[in-house]
Order: sequence, then C-alpha cells, then structure tokens
Amino acid sequence: MVEVTLYKKNDLIVAYNSFGHTGEGNEIVCAAVSMLDYAVANTINSKFNIETKVLINDGEFKLEFVNEENAIKVQDVLMVYEVGIQNLVEEYPEFVSVSIKED
Repeated sequence: MVEVTLYKKNDLIVAYNSFGHTGEGNEIVCAAVSMLDYAVANTINSKFNIETKVLINDGEFKLEFVNEENAIKVQDVLMVYEVGIQNLVEEYPEFVSVSIKED
C-alpha cells in the first residue's frame, strides 16, 4: 500500500509525502505515484525556480517548501498532484490511500 499525505495550511497544499510500495505484480501503480512525485517536484524546481526540500528514500518521497509562502505560486501544479493521487485512489483503492493533514 502506498500512503500519500497532503499537508495543507489555510486550504493550500504546503507539502506532500508518499510512503510504501504496492507489492509485486502491481508495480505500475507504484510507478504512477512516483511519476507524480517527481514530475510535480521537478516542475516546481525547474520551471518556477522555487526552492524545495525533497527527501527520497526507498519507498518514500517527501516535498516541502523552504519558504511556505512560495507554495501559493504553484497551487495549480500542486492541485494536479492532488487530483492525480485522488484518481489513483479511486481506481486502485487497495493499493493507494490519501490523507490530508490540515495545519
């Protein structure tokens, strides 16, 4: 199971974390989550030139903003992540879950 957590402040996404694996035979779902993780982080860093802290370990990806105020500038990109994850949860609920932590 891949567990995704969206961290929100004032209803704005300010960080996200994905943790876990889907298990053998379901790697395509895990790859879909990873693709969203990397695509959103790389878009924020390279196209918007906004500094983030990214933690990558086996089965874990976490993105945080160095300056949370910059999260406002890329909410559309972060919403793509949220919608993409929600789509995966709807399609593969046995392999992906999402929770929202409001600050």
